[in-house]
This record gives sequence, C-alpha cells and structure tokens, in this order.
Amino acid sequence: MEINVLLGIIAPLVVIVTRIGSFIISLIKPEKRLSRNKGDGLYYDDGDTENPYCPKCYENKRRKVLLIKGARTCPKCKTVFERPPVVIVSVPNPGPKLRIDNLNRRLDSGL
Repeated sequence: MEINVLLGIIAPLVVIVTRIGSFIISLIKPEKRLSRNKGDGLYYDDGDTENPYCPKCYENKRRKVLLIKGARTCPKCKTVFERPPVVIVSVPNPGPKLRIDNLNRRLDSGL
C-alpha cells in the first residue's frame, strides 16, 4: 500500500481514539466548577480572588478562559469586563427654576 492510503486510514483512527480517551478522562476526573463573585460578576476558582474567568465563555460554552490582567479582556471572545468609573455629583436644591444650562454651569464651576 502507498503511504498516502495508510495515512488516510490511520489519521482518522488516531482522532477517534484521542476523543474517546478525552471523554473517558472527563468521566473519571470531573472538572471543578467555578463560582461567581457577586461583587464583580466574574467567575473564580474556589479560594482564588485574583484570577477571574470570562463569564460569557463559561456560561455559553463552559470554557474556562482566564481574563487578561489589568484590562480584564477575554482573549477568546474579546469582551472587556471593566466597570465604568462612577461619578457622584451633588446638586444643591436649585428651587423651582431648574434649567439644564444652569446645572451645567454649576457642574463646570466645581460644585
């Protein structure tokens, strides 16, 4: 037989055996589930609070994808998980004549 014919027969068999082996290993050794942090909504391993996993990939495809530190960007789905900064503005009681232009002037002046 030619080598191309042998490779055409052997290659699919190797793939099938590898998939069967992976399936058997997954039955024997179940994966640890991740737990969701209520504060930031990201998934973490038990006891680990520094290495978050992508919630979008984990919920949709059960993939455990570590987010890139700092930017918290998923390398697979490219989703950025960063909270926008919260700006708290206190506005004194302006009375009945509240107008947007007056409010903008007060915010610009530093109140």
